[in-house]
Amino acid sequence: MRLQLPTLALLFTLSTPALAGMAVPPLQTAAHVDLARYMGSWYEIAAIPQPFEQGCVGSQATYTLQSDKTVRVVNSCHRGSSVAPLDRVAGTASVTDEATNAKLAVTFDLAAGATQGAYWILAVDDGYQHALVGTPDRQSLWILDRSAHPSAAVVARLVYQAAEQGFDVSKLMLSPQP
Repeated sequence: MRLQLPTLALLFTLSTPALAGMAVPPLQTAAHVDLARYMGSWYEIAAIPQPFEQGCVGSQATYTLQSDKTVRVVNSCHRGSSVAPLDRVAGTASVTDEATNAKLAVTFDLAAGATQGAYWILAVDDGYQHALVGTPDRQSLWILDRSAHPSAAVVARLVYQAAEQGFDVSKLMLSPQP
């Protein structure tokens, strides 16, 4: 799968409106997200690399719906190798679009201060096993799965969906999972 992702990304990137010089349409989210079904643990399968994820192995996100309808977010990974201690950061997400539940704002309290970001669920399959998440500026993108090792067909479908949405999928990198 390591060799396939760059090839798929290149093919899909060449067909995106942004690279073709066309106007990029507004980012579309999932039509509706059942937050209760979305809760639980997700493995990061691929992502556009972010500075805060540098050196991560076995990246996961765990979501828990709170009584006040916010979502507790715990992101974790091993820094450097799968046998390194688990590094965790916790935050809170709030739904910003109650019509779809697909747009959230996430706040993390870090040592350097609080940081907030958009978390848009762009696609989730009917069984809530595979998801595509990004930010409205198209600079962040994550392919998530309930399994650490989804099929290449699932990953290819999500890469294709991201390319259709105008993401530069040539920047996607596989996230190492033990």
